[in-house]
Amino acid sequence: MAAVGLLPVVTTFAVFCLRAIEQARLSIAYSGRNAKIVASHPGLDVGPDGGSAQALEDLAAFRAIPGMTVISPADPTETVAATRAILEFKGPVYMRTGRSPARRVFEPGHVFEIGKGEIIRDGEDLTIIACGVEVARACDAADMLQQEGISARVVNMATIKPIDRDLIARCAHETGAIVTAEDHNIYGGLGGAVAEALAQTVPCPVEFVGVKDVFGASGEPEELADHFEISAPFIAEAAKRVLARKRQ
Repeated sequence: MAAVGLLPVVTTFAVFCLRAIEQARLSIAYSGRNAKIVASHPGLDVGPDGGSAQALEDLAAFRAIPGMTVISPADPTETVAATRAILEFKGPVYMRTGRSPARRVFEPGHVFEIGKGEIIRDGEDLTIIACGVEVARACDAADMLQQEGISARVVNMATIKPIDRDLIARCAHETGAIVTAEDHNIYGGLGGAVAEALAQTVPCPVEFVGVKDVFGASGEPEELADHFEISAPFIAEAAKRVLARKRQ
């Protein structure tokens, strides 16, 4: 379809996108086709379907494909805006969309720009950089930290590739410590992308909140978030650890 000028938009569960990664690599990215892959039911958000259906590796896998843009919106409003943006964008895109009803982070009319992160809550002591469902949890963690006198900046980094290196460097320079939060394996996803950017710009202490190199399990999404330590209290604890390292 893309070869004759049409715009194919393919959608299925994120775990099934991993099954078709060879086709995404060769038939879309390698061939330079303008096609979009929209992956639903990612990460622990799949819930009761269990570990076999929970894609915790997809961001890493698709981020490694040359020329592939990778996006993970924070809420329904941003998903609508991001969908419009990728349809206008020329080139291969992999975009995650959630399964469970997501808490609203942005108001209607939110503007989405591919390749740009945004500060949605300012702070001075450290920065929490999150994507997808973890953005709302990062905001909750910032509230918890504020009660303890810790000022946390929250950044929504919906575009994981190409990542907003300038914003990451700015946050590292201004706050001196970073926590990343994602519903994904700690290897190769948002955390890896942020660490790579910091290594080449403004190195600083980093803590990674994500699934710690294990497969998922069956349960309700919020229960799983607690079990696998990606819920707001664990983001707040990571913030305290990175702040302690910053102050050493």
